[in-house]
Amino acid sequence: MTEFLVCFNWCNGEQPQPKRRQRLDRNMIGEPTNFVHTAHVGAREMSADYSSVSAPLGQAE
Repeated sequence: MTEFLVCFNWCNGEQPQPKRRQRLDRNMIGEPTNFVHTAHVGAREMSADYSSVSAPLGQAE
């Protein structure tokens, strides 16, 4: 009996509408909290050695 209900719901053709995300606006974004600038990464720094950075990004607090 449950197989019939599952097939009936699937074969019915009604699919839920995908939820649309609200469009993110610049005014919705707040100022950074607890931001610590550790290094600059640009075109010149891409090949630089970052062994001098004190803490890996995953451990920075």
